[in-house]
Amino acid sequence: MLKLQKDAPLGRITGWTSAKRRALCDLLRNGCTITGACGELRLSRGHFYDWMRAGEADDASPEEREFYLEVTQALGELENTVASTFKAHTFDDWRACEAFLKRRFREDWAEPKAKHTEPQVEEELTREQWVSLHELIGKRL
Repeated sequence: MLKLQKDAPLGRITGWTSAKRRALCDLLRNGCTITGACGELRLSRGHFYDWMRAGEADDASPEEREFYLEVTQALGELENTVASTFKAHTFDDWRACEAFLKRRFREDWAEPKAKHTEPQVEEELTREQWVSLHELIGKRL
């Protein structure tokens, strides 16, 4: 299991060898989710995301930047592989690739969620209107 050094700054990758980084990237490149890849390597998702944020920052250490770039590259390679497969199978059964892309890369591939809007009420109903509406519904049931 990966451990943080007692006096190390928060998020410092201790015991994180290039072999472990390579294993993480291979899992992601092969389509594993971040949760699944972290679970396989006994790494908490929180630490993963801490290291990704640290690696993206302007003041990132070389180790943090390398981690960020390797993971980003692995995810880009996965998306490219699936997108190429999607393109190659457009006239075959491309639905599996599309479903994968929509789930794995929601931000870029999923359809935007419909915005919920409240119906516009033109005017308030009077008590008499409510009573007659209630009676009408009662007759239909």
